[in-house]
Amino acid sequence: MRSVDSATYRSLLQNINKTGESLNTLRLAASTGKKLNKASDDPTAVRPVLNARAQIQVNDRYIRAADTAMDKLASAETLMEQTENVLVRAKEIAISANNGAMNASDRTSMADQIATLKSELLGVANGQVTGRYTFSGFADTTAPFTENPAYDPVLDPRPVLYNGDQGIMNLEIAPGEQVAVNIPGAEMFLGDADGDGATDPGATDVFSVLTRIEEALRANDPAAVEAELEPLEAGTEQLRRHRGKLGNTAARVENAKGQMENSKIDMQEILSRMEDVDLIEAITEMTKQEQALEAAFNVTSRVSQISIMDFL
Repeated sequence: MRSVDSATYRSLLQNINKTGESLNTLRLAASTGKKLNKASDDPTAVRPVLNARAQIQVNDRYIRAADTAMDKLASAETLMEQTENVLVRAKEIAISANNGAMNASDRTSMADQIATLKSELLGVANGQVTGRYTFSGFADTTAPFTENPAYDPVLDPRPVLYNGDQGIMNLEIAPGEQVAVNIPGAEMFLGDADGDGATDPGATDVFSVLTRIEEALRANDPAAVEAELEPLEAGTEQLRRHRGKLGNTAARVENAKGQMENSKIDMQEILSRMEDVDLIEAITEMTKQEQALEAAFNVTSRVSQISIMDFL
């Protein structure tokens, strides 16, 4: 009889231990909201969970890069819009200067307006975001443009000098895909894409054009002003081409960010399916296990009181 009682008692203890472990697992799941708290909870889910977490981290990195790219592109877009406004206003003044009713005094006043616009353009070209110059290339702690102290219409006809470099900033917004998020100021404002200090063939130095218009107005020479209308329009188109290029880049970045965000949502859904517990189901099962454990304790307690005297 004792052998049977001992086996029964051990069986009951094993059942208590098993039920207790199951109850502890359910309590942990209910408190953390996770059904996968250690590898042994579901070995088959470990690898998918780790893969999903790794992919989410990758997506987050690309999303952060896209946000940085959008900030830089938005800054450049704002400054380029201001630049275009300056050039359009300069063109309006230049056209008005050819009105036969204008005299030398009128044109001197217009020259002052062009000088103000040129100063405004210099400020825009030296635009900053969070202490970094937008159009300096890699040298973004250096103001890209300064007035040329040695300017001379004949000996050194460069009213403004470029102090940045030709660096192109590329950001990776998707696996294997990088986008350029800046345009060096020398190319945009001075028409100097190769950085040799001279305006490239077919390109335009907008500062030089504005300076020549100002000088022609002060000289009361409407014909010379009219001769600068075509270069001024070319400079405006040069700016618009770059603006359109960055606009296309911004659209690509936004699209790539959307794809990364959708991928992240997919991975989060997989992770949730593998890790997250159904709280109502967990609490219901926990209640059942608590009741089963209590019943097991009661039965074990009664069995432990059995002795040989109960059968005499």
